[in-house]
Amino acid sequence: GITRPLVEAARKQGVDLHTSAAMEDFIRDENGRVIGLVVREKFNFLQKDSGLVLNYGARKGIVIASGGFSQNVQFRKAIDPSLDEKLESTNHPGATGECLMAMLALGAMPIQLDQIQLGPWSSPDERGFGLVSQFNTIAGFPKGIMVDCRTGRRFVDELADRKARSDAILNQIDENGKPVYPICFVDSEGVKLAQTLKNGLKYGVIRKFDTLEELAKAYGIPADNLIKQVNEFNEYVRNGKDEQFNRPLALAVEITKAPFYAARVWPKVHYCMGGVAINNRAQVLNVRDLKPIPGLYAAGEVTGGTHGASRLGGCAIADGLVTGRTAGAQVAAEPSQNLS
Repeated sequence: GITRPLVEAARKQGVDLHTSAAMEDFIRDENGRVIGLVVREKFNFLQKDSGLVLNYGARKGIVIASGGFSQNVQFRKAIDPSLDEKLESTNHPGATGECLMAMLALGAMPIQLDQIQLGPWSSPDERGFGLVSQFNTIAGFPKGIMVDCRTGRRFVDELADRKARSDAILNQIDENGKPVYPICFVDSEGVKLAQTLKNGLKYGVIRKFDTLEELAKAYGIPADNLIKQVNEFNEYVRNGKDEQFNRPLALAVEITKAPFYAARVWPKVHYCMGGVAINNRAQVLNVRDLKPIPGLYAAGEVTGGTHGASRLGGCAIADGLVTGRTAGAQVAAEPSQNLS
């Protein structure tokens, strides 16, 4: 809904888009100015040395807008050892950070690389962002509840910030340190706006139950505890106050109308708040003197410091637009360089 219209608009403006291309390195002149890129065209991302190596010159400058590195397990583990192979990512397979690392090698100032956000709405039953994420975001968390399947009780505010929810879910482990996946569920009234419900049911990552007792049995939840928890929550909704976790209840509905829809939950690595330092002209700053690296600009998730410790949902688009427009305007105003 966002990327495809932007691609089409760019093509109409005459932008030359190169897919299946991987950046290898920067090219600099004798004064240290960035004047080009080494790129592998027709690159197969499953074959490291595939493709055709070409050099591209940049007469005005280069804008790096390559996103985060959540799919680079080795790199993210070096920054935060807790983000190991046990955690998947919601991102596309190419979010591996080569451009970020090339800028760091060039001398770019790193900012808050260890601030990496997990998506608390994901499911262990599917790869990538998946179908459950939208189900939980639109229905499960705002209109349903999430419970520990061992107790049938809630354990966190379902609308807390992403870090608070992710940390609480990751604490759901057994005596051997293995995940005990929480269950998020909602009734037929609360699920009405969940666009991925149909496909989630089709692929079995969301399940449908006629009664709460059936739901409890399917996930090994103590039925009496679960029903008691639901009744307590419904009372909170009627009274307008969550006595357990002080969750805002403006969007909540009583969980009463069968059928009920449920999914298992486990966080995935989602967004890298850290990146390289830029100034208000989107110029990348050198770590030694905090002066701009000539010819190098950056925008979006590859930059650091904008979002602090936990990005607010939706702000990444605004970040990309603001820093992208800034970088584009600045690099267009640069005097053309003689690359001969």
